[in-house]
Amino acid sequence: MKRVEFFRNILLGGLGLMIPGTISGAIPKTTLSPSPSPSCTKGPLTLNSRQQITLLSSHVAGYQYHKGHLVEHGFTAGVPLSLVREPKNRHDSNAIAIYYELTKIGYIQAALNTVLSNMLDQGVVLETTITAFNPEMPTWGRVEVEIVLNADRSGDAVRFRK
Repeated sequence: MKRVEFFRNILLGGLGLMIPGTISGAIPKTTLSPSPSPSCTKGPLTLNSRQQITLLSSHVAGYQYHKGHLVEHGFTAGVPLSLVREPKNRHDSNAIAIYYELTKIGYIQAALNTVLSNMLDQGVVLETTITAFNPEMPTWGRVEVEIVLNADRSGDAVRFRK
């Protein structure tokens, strides 16, 4: 299956998005919403050039089991993180590890990673940043991340950077 077909079938079709370059219908803010607009309620919304689509905002799963506490001094809102697929993970074949520089700090929650893992497997570039860090919180809620898709609009087709 080609990347465009995959993306159309899995993400766009499944979440009510339509090609070419439009978003329609009510989309929950926590799972998928165009930035910088805080919500998408009625009618189509054209994806502008360099439009960012927030795919997920979530806490880092398993933070307490990894080495995040050793690199917390570098955590502030806006700090970029890396996503690394772990298809051979014995607990979850859709696992996506989250890294700060070279240190694994945890995972995308298993209940939320299926579509994202398929996107990463297809070569779609997803950008991840820390949106909140509170060292006073319990470890499971200490770090919140946001994953966005940057869409470039070319004519009537939406293409994604590789």
